[in-house]
Amino acid sequence: MCSCPYGGLSSGAGTRAESVIHLNRLSLKTALVSLAIFLLGSACLVFILRLAGGSETSFDAVVAVMSAIGTWWLARSYPQQWLVWIVADLLSTVLCLKTGMYWMAVLYLAYTASAVFGYYHWMRKGKVIC
Repeated sequence: MCSCPYGGLSSGAGTRAESVIHLNRLSLKTALVSLAIFLLGSACLVFILRLAGGSETSFDAVVAVMSAIGTWWLARSYPQQWLVWIVADLLSTVLCLKTGMYWMAVLYLAYTASAVFGYYHWMRKGKVIC
C-alpha cells in the first residue's frame, strides 16, 4: 500500500503546473476482489430482483453492481474506472432501448460520451503516483 498525497485527487490550486490528475495504479488484488464482488453481487441482485417481479433483472443487476464498483474505483482514483462506466452506460442505453425509454437512452449515450472523454482526459493529464 502506498501513501498518496491529496487522497489521489488533483490539488486543485488552479495553476498549470498543479493541474495534474493524481492517479493510483489498479492492483491485481483490487481487480480480482472487484471481479468477485461483480459476480457475486450481480447474482444476488438478479435473484432479489426476480423475487420482486422486475423485468430485465439481469441488465439492472449488472449495471447496478458495475456502477458501485465504478464509484469505488473513482474514489480510489483508478483511471480504469472510466472503462467500467463506459460499459455500464452502454448497457444502460441498451436497457432503455429495450424497454422503450428512448429519451433515457439518449441520456445514457451522453453519459457514455462523457465517460469516453473522462478516460481520455485522465490518461492525458494524469500522473500515476502510486
